[in-house]
Amino acid sequence: PFRPYYNPIHPANEKWYVGMLGEFADRYKDSPALMGVSLRIMGWVWESHNGWPSLNWGYDDYTVHLFEHETGIRIPVSDDDPQRFQKRYSWLICNDKQRWIEWRCEQVFDLYRTIVSRINRMRTGLLVVSAIHRELDIRYGDVLQRFDTMQDIPEVLREAGYDTSLFARLHGVVFLNAFHYYGRRQRDVVSKQTERDALIDPRARQALATSTGPTGYLFSNGYFEANSIIYPGQMGLAGVKPQGWVGLVSPAGRHYLERYALSLAEGDAGLILDGGEGYVTGQPLLREFLAEYRQLPNERFHPRLDATDPASVWELNDGKNFWFYVVNRERYPVNLTITLGGSGSLLRPSTGTIPTVSERGNMALFLLPYQTVVWKGAKTRFIESVVISVPFEAKDHALAMAVWLEQTNTAVQSGRLGLTLTTAQKATLANYAAEAREEASKHHWWRVRTMMESHDLLPIYAVIGASPPDLRDDGSNLTPPAAD
Repeated sequence: PFRPYYNPIHPANEKWYVGMLGEFADRYKDSPALMGVSLRIMGWVWESHNGWPSLNWGYDDYTVHLFEHETGIRIPVSDDDPQRFQKRYSWLICNDKQRWIEWRCEQVFDLYRTIVSRINRMRTGLLVVSAIHRELDIRYGDVLQRFDTMQDIPEVLREAGYDTSLFARLHGVVFLNAFHYYGRRQRDVVSKQTERDALIDPRARQALATSTGPTGYLFSNGYFEANSIIYPGQMGLAGVKPQGWVGLVSPAGRHYLERYALSLAEGDAGLILDGGEGYVTGQPLLREFLAEYRQLPNERFHPRLDATDPASVWELNDGKNFWFYVVNRERYPVNLTITLGGSGSLLRPSTGTIPTVSERGNMALFLLPYQTVVWKGAKTRFIESVVISVPFEAKDHALAMAVWLEQTNTAVQSGRLGLTLTTAQKATLANYAAEAREEASKHHWWRVRTMMESHDLLPIYAVIGASPPDLRDDGSNLTPPAAD
């Protein structure tokens, strides 16, 4: 039922893999559509040519002998022992786990460096893009479970051979955060929320983030395959084969834009991909986003610390122009007052609109839910400050949830509530209550609201028989904030 996993560092495998990628790049070097190669990192339909699925793999004779030769570490297991693979695993994990992980990361790094060099032989500037999915090792459930806890994602990736801090030194490689799947495929609320937390939980969002290299995201749709139920002929499509028919669901209305807004608001995404057939829907709204996104220069912007939640402002002075963009990560509209310094031109490139700026340098902006707007000005321009206004109901709602969580935690820790909660669940509740209190003090209302939905907390709500007020409120009753 499973495809084989290949050894990514075996000379024969590496020769074929690098050669195949190089031939592809050579053949299409003259095509303007070619921007690089995409190397999937995903347990489903993946043969591990570019890394191991997890620390459960890589104990073959060739790999272990190479490790011993390069490190001088001798593994006391006989080469003719039928149980040598399991014994090597046990010995390495108990005695030299970190050196074993570091060495594997170095091997994968060298492989990627070789691939980058090869595909750029006939044409420079090509990228190696790897989307990392949560399903790294589908044959061992412990890996996915560790991903879902979101506690040690970077370490899970290192165990598979991907050290993002190491790759930050290698120009031409982009890792895409592909943890999040949108749609409604899961039957239970906790499983669905786990998928959503891969989008909104900072531990998942920032797992691949770097301060210098490009940041990218791949969003996939959790679609249904219904070939055995729906046939093309029954829909009047005579002669069409039944293979490949899927049913997909995209978020309704402007919620379609949420994943794109978060990728910019949280990560200044330089590369965004959309997979799982979901890109065929929501085209009018997608055009709205792309009209702004495609104006941005392909350089890293810097976040404004006074504008992070619920709207974010990122800025860049590239020596020729001053750029900044504003993005609303929330489901409700927000107002921003941006105080500008300096002098010179300022316009919105997508429309050519010149904003109204007061004598004091104040620029008022109204953002729709999940809206992104890009501005370009003279290099002498800069931002002095940003003030964000949210609907009163949104603030009160988030604050009420934070207070509820704090009170609930106090009752649980004192033994007045949730007597059947585990020690781990009580610790989780305490951590979330403390985080909610801190985020509320910073007026980070988006984070306060969304953390209440966490899959970590849902089982706790079920045990105590209560949840934060209006936890599943869709926000449709919120009124826009008054302009400053």
